[in-house]
Amino acid sequence: EGCMGKILLLCDTPDQNQDVYDLVLYWNSFEESYNSISLPKVIENNSNALKHKYLTWLYGFGRTRIDNLSIVEHLLIRKDFSFWWTSLLVEKSIWKSPGLYKAFQLLAFDLSLRDYDINRVDIKVTDKLVQKTIKQWCNEHRVKYRIVPTVKEFQLLTVRQLYAQSPYIIQGIVSFFRYLVSHWTLKKIWKSYSVIPTNGVTFISYLFNLDKESANKAKFYSRYWTSLHDLLSINKVGVNWLHIFVKNDMLPTVKKAEKLINRFNRNEAENQMHMLLDSGMNWGVTKGVIADYCRLVFKGIKLGKVKQHFTVADSVSSINLWYVLRNDWKCSVFGKTAISNCLFLNLFENALNSLPKQKKGFYLLENQAWERCLIYAWKKAGHGQIIGVPHTVISPWDLRHFFSQSEYDDKFNFKLPIPDKVALNGRAAVKAYVNGGFPEERIVRVEALRYLYLSQNKNKYNHNESKPSMLRLLVLGDYLINDTRRQLNLLMLAADKLPSNLDILFKAHPYCPIDPTEWTNINMKIVDDSLDNLIDQYDIAYTSNITTAAVEAYLSGKRVLTIVNPDSFNLSSLCGFPGVEFVSTPEELVKQLFVKEDIHVQGSCNDFFYSDANLPLWKKLLQI
Repeated sequence: EGCMGKILLLCDTPDQNQDVYDLVLYWNSFEESYNSISLPKVIENNSNALKHKYLTWLYGFGRTRIDNLSIVEHLLIRKDFSFWWTSLLVEKSIWKSPGLYKAFQLLAFDLSLRDYDINRVDIKVTDKLVQKTIKQWCNEHRVKYRIVPTVKEFQLLTVRQLYAQSPYIIQGIVSFFRYLVSHWTLKKIWKSYSVIPTNGVTFISYLFNLDKESANKAKFYSRYWTSLHDLLSINKVGVNWLHIFVKNDMLPTVKKAEKLINRFNRNEAENQMHMLLDSGMNWGVTKGVIADYCRLVFKGIKLGKVKQHFTVADSVSSINLWYVLRNDWKCSVFGKTAISNCLFLNLFENALNSLPKQKKGFYLLENQAWERCLIYAWKKAGHGQIIGVPHTVISPWDLRHFFSQSEYDDKFNFKLPIPDKVALNGRAAVKAYVNGGFPEERIVRVEALRYLYLSQNKNKYNHNESKPSMLRLLVLGDYLINDTRRQLNLLMLAADKLPSNLDILFKAHPYCPIDPTEWTNINMKIVDDSLDNLIDQYDIAYTSNITTAAVEAYLSGKRVLTIVNPDSFNLSSLCGFPGVEFVSTPEELVKQLFVKEDIHVQGSCNDFFYSDANLPLWKKLLQI
């Protein structure tokens, strides 16, 4: 064997013919054996090194010179604002970029093969883009390859899939028309907003997650900001609320949203003012969007040679990520993302230029592209300090929050727009940001508004007083339907082995209701209460790896079972905490349900969040 190279099989999941190979790599499975390696496990075991490698490449990519200008400079859409910062590549959102995890699987592939002398690779993965990438890798590393056909079910394409395959420019134009049609009736409203207090405070937030009962009484109460509402009104702080419309059950159309905003304004005290960002849509904004978009498409065409710069290399080997990231690039320069960001930029410029000078601005920070448009427009309009407020926990694998250290230190003219301060809601968040190289002088600490109730629960519940004979499992749905399906499927596969005294409750994510008729063979009751009201109705929470609800359940003193998913990052913020188990097969799930519950140490809320209900940190920040 010494002189002969090894023969390798790359397959999605364990394969019946794998014994004839020297080495097997699983693309999509956690299983491992004597001659097989799981790439999802390689990603988990080398998370810091792979993250660092990817973020360093991304930083360098933005600075890559093509025709004597860096990519950042090529994409300047204003004299001092580059559209590079709004691209999906910079956003790194696992929800919007299906290629992101594939990029990490490819880096893991490249990393795993360093110590082997490979003669031939048999490629047996269904993903065509991955196949292309591996073929290119083989050619560059002088390795033979063979494509092993996989069984592909034939599917008729839906209209949506056909649309997704149409040229990006068509998708961009269609999405703009759809936006115009649904928003055009709004343009008269903006003028009717009364004069807003100067030197006040502006909050930029989603019109979503509202408390229904309050809204019915024309009172604005958002679950993102909770008791801050009372603090602001008691202290008569002049506040402008600039709302971003998000389609949801309560407000299915922009018209409904606008009616609600008008009711808020008639009802609110004189020092609170509500505006809908989308109401600023007028001819000027429309022309601006069209002009920006045309400029962007033109710049994108000039950057046609960008493909070769997608190579992530070091002294040992290299792999080109173009095929899996191409969609992110093209969508950001030509497609729906490009249009959406042109809209945000022009709407924010329009809204913030018409506001009297504001002392402070607060916005919900998730590091989405619109936030960079906001930061730019806010500064340009000459307002005061802008502060980003992450509203949930921060997961180590949520790459939206992390950049290469060089991105922050950069002396470059057109650098990444970041807020003046980031208001972090607990020790866990501060640690994540500091470890990620975020400049410490920009961090302020505030109470975790969405989790204050957890510290109030501390004394109320000690779940050992009476052990009910039933074991109550609360299934917490995810915001992606496929993740929720995967959770329920695992339960279904385990159905006949579940403990006989198991009671199952299901709570859907507000964004993602399920159809109960689909799951009649799981005997479960659907509940709609908020988690804090459900607290004494369950013993174990069963969650997907993304949802923050897992942390809430954990801090309420519950055991948490989290399903991990071999085709995506483990986005749980609870890795390594006692009383939290990760499951990926029906057997593991059943095993955990039979475990006796005395092992759980209650997570202390203070380890995670700043949770003083009197909000001293917020008061200090708002100078109240």
